[in-house]
Order: sequence, then C-alpha cells, then structure tokens
Amino acid sequence: MKKLKNMENLDKINDILQPKEWNKDIIVDVAQFFPQVMLNAIRLNQSNLFSDLYQELEKKIDLRRRKILKVRKFTKDDFKDIIKRRRSQSPFWAILYRKKQRTLQDPIGIIQPLPKSIRNTLDVRTLEISQNLKTYPDIYILPLLPNQKIKKLYKKNIITIRLSAWKWTKIWSLAAVVFLALGLFALWYKNYIQAEVTKWYQWIYALKWIKDADSLKNSAKDLRTKFRILQLMFWPINMLWNNFIYTNESVKLASNIIDWWAEISNIALIGGSIWKDFNTEKEASKTPKGEWIKWISNVKITEFFKQEFNNLENLDKSLKKTITYFSQVETLWNPALDNKFQSTLESLIKSDKYIDFVLKNKDMLLKLAWDAKPMRYFILNQNKDEIRANWWFPGSVITLEVYKWTILKYDKKDIYYYDWHLSPYRETPPEWLNIISPNHWLRDANYSPVFLDSVKKINFFYEKAWGSTLDTVIAINQWLIEELLKKYWSVHMDEIGTDITADNFSLIMSTLVENKFQKVDSPKDILFKFTDKLEKKLIEKRDFMWYIDMFLNNILAWEIALASRDTEIQKYFDSLWIFENWKTDTWNWIYPVFTSISWNKSDRYMKRDFTLRTANKWNCEISNSFALTSKNTYDANTQNSIRQVFDELKITDTEERDRLIAIQWAAENRQFVRVLTPKWSILGNTYWNNINADDSNPNYTFFKFYAKTDVWQVWTIKFDYTTKPKSCQDKAIFYKQPWLSDYTFNQGQ
Repeated sequence: MKKLKNMENLDKINDILQPKEWNKDIIVDVAQFFPQVMLNAIRLNQSNLFSDLYQELEKKIDLRRRKILKVRKFTKDDFKDIIKRRRSQSPFWAILYRKKQRTLQDPIGIIQPLPKSIRNTLDVRTLEISQNLKTYPDIYILPLLPNQKIKKLYKKNIITIRLSAWKWTKIWSLAAVVFLALGLFALWYKNYIQAEVTKWYQWIYALKWIKDADSLKNSAKDLRTKFRILQLMFWPINMLWNNFIYTNESVKLASNIIDWWAEISNIALIGGSIWKDFNTEKEASKTPKGEWIKWISNVKITEFFKQEFNNLENLDKSLKKTITYFSQVETLWNPALDNKFQSTLESLIKSDKYIDFVLKNKDMLLKLAWDAKPMRYFILNQNKDEIRANWWFPGSVITLEVYKWTILKYDKKDIYYYDWHLSPYRETPPEWLNIISPNHWLRDANYSPVFLDSVKKINFFYEKAWGSTLDTVIAINQWLIEELLKKYWSVHMDEIGTDITADNFSLIMSTLVENKFQKVDSPKDILFKFTDKLEKKLIEKRDFMWYIDMFLNNILAWEIALASRDTEIQKYFDSLWIFENWKTDTWNWIYPVFTSISWNKSDRYMKRDFTLRTANKWNCEISNSFALTSKNTYDANTQNSIRQVFDELKITDTEERDRLIAIQWAAENRQFVRVLTPKWSILGNTYWNNINADDSNPNYTFFKFYAKTDVWQVWTIKFDYTTKPKSCQDKAIFYKQPWLSDYTFNQGQ
C-alpha cells in the first residue's frame, strides 16, 4: 500500500495541481518534491548545559527553504512564440530573463533545473535567454497522450479496480450461466412448440375424415384449446422478435402458422356445431338412411338457416382472420408446401366469398327458397349436340317444388312427356323450326335469344300440358356432368357392362336414348338410371364445396341460365350483371345465335370462326364487315369410333345401326343463324348471300340466314352492316352463345 501511495504522489504538477482553466497560472510549493531534512532543536544554556543537551523541543526544524514555482497548462497559442523556428536546431527559443515571473528566492543556487522533462512537463529554466516582451511561467504542463491518460487513470483507480475485479468476475460468471440456461431453455422451447404444432396440425388434417358431427365438434374444441395454449406460450417470443421495432421472419412465420391453425380449429368447431344441428334436424325427420331426397324433403332448411345465422357470421369472422394470417406468410421454404398453401388459401377465399354472399343476400335467398310460400323450379337438362338459341336441346327436365327449402317434389321426366300431354293443343312453330316439326312444342320453346322470353313460352306450354305454373327456370348443360366425370373418373353401368366417362358420355348416352335401350316409361330411362348412380356417388364423395364452386363458376360464366317469372327475383338476377349483358351494352357488340335444324348430333363436330372488321365513318357510325366460317370436322376415324360403340353396346341390327349413324352424324349440319347487333343497325353489302335484316324486336336488330355445312366441308358467309352504338367506339364486343365450343373470334380494322 505504501508503494501505491508513493506512485500516486509522483507528479503532482500534472496529476494534482494542474490549473483547472487554461491560461491561468497557479503557485506550487515544490519543496515536497525534494528530500525532507528535519532536525530536533535544542536550546543552549550555559548554566545548565548538561541537562539542556537532553531536553527536546516539541517543534522540529525543516532545513528546506520554501521553494515556489509558477505552473501553467500548456496551450499551443500561448507557447507558439517559443516553438523552434523552421530551420533552428535548438528545440526552443530562449525566454526573456528579466521579464520572467519567478518567485524563487534562489532559483539558481538552491533549486536546480529538473534533470529531464518528466511526465509531460517542460522546465523553462533550462532554456536559453531570449529577448521577448512576454512573460512565462516556470513550468508548462503538456497534454497527455491517450496511452498516458489510460495509465494515469489506472494509477488513480488501481485499488478500486483490484478490489472490484472479483465482484465483476462473479457478475459476468453469473450472467454467462444465465445466458447459457436461457439458450438451452430457448432450444427446448423451440423444439417443444415445433413438435406441438406438427402434432396438432396432423389432427387438423385428420378432421376432414371425421364423419360424425359430435366427434368433429369435440375434436375441434380440443384443438382450439391446444392452439390457444400454444398462442399463449409463443406470446413472449412474438413480443421480443416480432414487433414494430424488429421482426424475425422465422418467428413471424411461426406466429402466423399458429394463429391461422387456431382459427381453422375454430372454423372446424363452428362447422361441427352447424353439422350437429343439421343432423338433429335429420333425426327429427325420421327418414331412412340413404334416401336423401325424402330426407331433405322433411327438413325445413330455411328455418335451420335462420337458426344458424349467428354461427355463419362467426364462421365468416374466423375465415377473414384466417385469410389475414395466410396472406402474411410469403413462403414456407418448400415448393410443394407453397403450392398446397396457395391452394388452401384460394379455397378459404372462395369459402369466404360464398358466406359473404349468403349473409349479404339472406333475404333474397330465403325468397328463392320460397320461405313464405311454395315455389316450383323447372330445370332443363340440355345436351351439347343440338344447339338452341337458349343453350341446347332439353332432352329431359326436373321439376323441383320447394317450400322453406323443403323439397316437396323432385321429379325427372323426358321432355317429350310434356309434349305428349299438349295434345290436342297445336301451334305453328316460329321461323325455320317448321323444317323439323309442323307444331311448336315445349322442347323447342327456348327459341328466343332472351332467356326470360323463352321462359315465358316454356311456362305457357307447361300450363297447357300440366295445368300448373312455373316460377323459375334453370337451364344446365351436359358439360356439367362431364366436369363431374372428369373429377371422379367414371360411373359404372351394369346395364351395359361398361364405365361412363367424360369422353364417352355424350356418344354412348345419346346412342342408348335414341336406341330406346331398356325403355319402360321413356327412352330416357337409361339416362335416369345413370343420373341416380351419379347422384349417389356425389353424395358419397361429400365434396360439397367443389360442387357449389363448379355450379357458381358456370353461372358467372353465363353457362347456366336463370330466369324467373317473379318480378322481384328477376330484378335481382338482372342486378348481378351476369346474364345477357349484351342487352345493356353501349359498345359495338355482336352476338351470333344458332338454332340447329339438323335432326342429328352433328353440332358436336362443328368448328366455327368469326371475323369482324370495323371502321369509323362519321357521326358515330361504324362500318362493320362480318364473316362466318363453319367446318364440319367429322371424318372416317369418328365414324369408326361410332361403329365401335355400337359393337360394344351389342347393337347389331343393320337398319338400326344405319338409323343411329344418321342421327349421330348424318350428312350435313343445318343452322338457322341470327346475328344480333345494336338497335337500328343497317344491312349493307351481302355479297349475293341470302341475308335479311329484322327490326321486329325493340331492343336489338338481327341479321338472319340459313347455313348448311356438309360433312368434311367448309361453309362461309360474309356481309356488311352499319351500326351506331352509344359509345361511338368501333371496338367490337363479341358475346358467345352459352356452351358454344370450338370457335375463334378475330377483330380487324
């Protein structure tokens, strides 16, 4: 400790007594820097000399003389005039002797200059004398270098540093232990949450295979609880590494995954609750298992819908939350998982749109389900081989009577069944239909390009044949059946010993119907057997969301027609802007409408190319040149495939085979064509073709002609016309006749 104390007193000029302000002098007694010489003093007395020699005085005498120096802190500006000249070999200028302010009593004799400038001091007494008007202190304190400052600080605080070293060692050791423990805990925590998420995800995936409502509801409830716990456990990590200041992408991904699975478990819980309530209604109906038509006939679905409205709202909220969590996940770092993730997200978005639609259109849906009074639907099942103005030829129909969405009647009939009951009523058919029949029948009632007009005519014939009134008519096409067959491969028909697929459905079924295969009540009996098996298969698959999706997509694409005689419902259909938008189009639109008068199935082999060239004239008039090219693609390979089907179906009678071949392909395709355009269009050059303009409809003008395309042949027609659309633009808008396939449209100038 004594050594340390001496070290602290080494250089008091620099370490202790340096001026606090620049350019201010202080007086330093430097005697303490010299060896101390202390003597005991005695008083000499001649009378008692002997005793006085041993008498010590209380005061000791310091033989050192007082030594005073003036000290100042070094500054560049103050000292620059004594810095060496550029070429001077002497390090300093001499200091003026007479003006130098020293208070030393004996500066030369008693106090000798320091032997060396120690520890950043400069003794000006060692410098040579120079003439200068300035006065200087005796000693300047020079600035410390960085390493000297560190040493100085160390010397000052060495005791504190040594005393606290052990304390800091203990603190850092404890901190290291804590961090190590936290690291190990974080590793365990991560693995635990990862294992829990993986385990419960497998449970979520297994929910789709649960076929019992109670089991689904209970499992979903357990899952929701588990994920709520995981959310709580993950909250500290989420707060630290997923906030507005700092975001870790892995933590953000994990947080979103946990949150969206928690919401999916909640969705499953709500769905299970709805399903359970639905099963309660089913049990109350006391309907034998498997008879779905009878079962649904006893369930008042509109009442059930009203009861479950709150559940649907909660389901919609959970779906929106889930979609939000999904949308915040950019990638799962695995292409296969990313594809599956994207597919799931699209399904969730579609489901949310459907539920939104149901919630927003609740009142109209209840009206469509005839919540207040019964409603009768008439569903036209049309084939794709005989085109009509409103879709295609309706081979069979379904009568569906609904009250509170309870099915009161579900009846499948051949379209001819109603025509047979029209007798003795007779009506002259409209233009060109007289070629195929001397009378106008219900089967040809979809003649008008406007579906609502056709519906009114269909209802007229239905009333004549059946004595009842239709409310709403739906027109679907066999393309829907083929879409279902593409997804579920096939339906096996024991009656013919083969599978019906999307590729062979049209040819085989039309052949069986025309052959009146196993006819009992109607040639369509075999078709009804097929639809019964298809319905059963669809119910077993339980892919209801896909069914709804497919049905709605076809409605949005205007491939399924809806029209109602109820004014309010029809107004609602029109507000959707889905059907027949050409009626309100202000552009230079065109809508070709074909009506087959071939008496055969040749439309399945037709390829059509449409071309429209437009040019502005003046005063908003548009010059149009229209061309249609029809090609009958029937060839020898097609004929051989038809005959092969006859062989598979064991149709061996020569006359019957010839009759069926004539129906399946015949020798020509014949069409009555109406090209609809904006009202007041004017027919121009017809290029010697038999084309007529018709302004009988108040909403549009159409140009009509007869088209005949022989087998393996190409038929072309061309004509010019002038339009005056409200938009005054020559851009053409082409409207495709529903279910028209294998066509192209080209616009030119």
